Amino acid sequence: MEIEIQEDLHKYMCIRLAGYLEQLMFEAVTGYIASASGGPAGSFAMSWFKKSPNLTPDALVALIGRFGESWKADL
Repeated sequence: MEIEIQEDLHKYMCIRLAGYLEQLMFEAVTGYIASASGGPAGSFAMSWFKKSPNLTPDALVALIGRFGESWKADL
């Protein structure tokens, strides 16, 4: 019985951590956009990134790749 509860708690923790990671990426990206650009360019960039996307590994690579190929290669 305790093993089943532990398994359920592990699954719950993984789901919660994935949500926190998505929010962390959203905050990091919007913070970078706000600090690196301003005016019309900043408004345009922020209009594209209104909410945190569902980040699969491929979606994360694509998101970071939008900042440039060197960022994508580093990731």
